[in-house]
Amino acid sequence: MNQTMQKILGSIGIILGVALTVAACVWAWSLITNVSRQYPPRTASFTGKAIVTVAPDYAEVSASVVTQNTSAQKAQEENDTKVKDLSTYIKANGVADGDIQTTGYNLYPQYDYDYCRRDNASFSGYCPPKITGYEMNQTLTFKVRDLASIGKILGAVTERGANSIYGVTFKVTDPDKVRQRAIAEATQNAKAKAKLYEDATGLRLGKVISVSESGGEYYPMYADGKGGMGGGMMTNSAPIESGSQDITLEVFITYELK
Repeated sequence: MNQTMQKILGSIGIILGVALTVAACVWAWSLITNVSRQYPPRTASFTGKAIVTVAPDYAEVSASVVTQNTSAQKAQEENDTKVKDLSTYIKANGVADGDIQTTGYNLYPQYDYDYCRRDNASFSGYCPPKITGYEMNQTLTFKVRDLASIGKILGAVTERGANSIYGVTFKVTDPDKVRQRAIAEATQNAKAKAKLYEDATGLRLGKVISVSESGGEYYPMYADGKGGMGGGMMTNSAPIESGSQDITLEVFITYELK
C-alpha cells in the first residue's frame, strides 16, 4: 500500500514539475515580449533621391474626317474615301500598320428645330425636329515613331481630308523601365548616405527593416493642338518639339542599429 502511495505521489510530483516548468517558460517568454515592446530596436532611416530625364520616343496623334450630306449613304461613302486616302498617306510616311487604328466611327442625323416658325412666324406650338442631313465622323489614331517627321505628317493630314486634329501626345514605349532605373539610382543614393553616416558617427548598421518608395510616375506630354472644322492646327513648317521630362523618385530605407 505504501509503495502504491509512493508511486502516486511520485507521479503527482512529476506532473507538478512539468507544469511549473511550462509556467516558467510562458512567464519568461511573456517577460521577453513585454520588454521588447517597451524597448523597440534602435533604428536609423535614410532617404535616397533620383532624378531621371526621359525623352519620349514616339508621338500619338488623333485625326478626324468629318463629312456632311443630305444622304446618309453619300456622307458615309465620301468619308470612307477620304479616310482611306488619309490612311494611305500616313502609312506611306513611316507609320506601321499595327500603329494605326480606327478609334471613332459615327454617323449622326442633323436636325432642324425651327422650320415651323420659319414657315409660319405666328406658330407657337411644338415643332417636332426634322432631319435635314447627316454628319459622318471617323477618327484615326496613329503612332509616329520617327519624331523628326511629326511636323511634316501633321501639316499634310489636313490636305488628305482631316479637318479635326486632337493634339499630339508624346510618350515613352516602356515607362516601367524608366521607373526601375529611378528606383535603382535612388536606392544607391540612400545606401551611400547610410554608409556616410555610419563612417562619420561610428554607428553600426544592421539588417534592413523596411523599404518604401514615392514618386517616379511618368506622365505623357501633350502638345498644344487645336481641333475643329477647318483644321488649322499646324503647317508643314511648324516646329513640333518633343522635349523631355524629369522623373523624380525617393526611396526610404530603415536599418536596425547593432
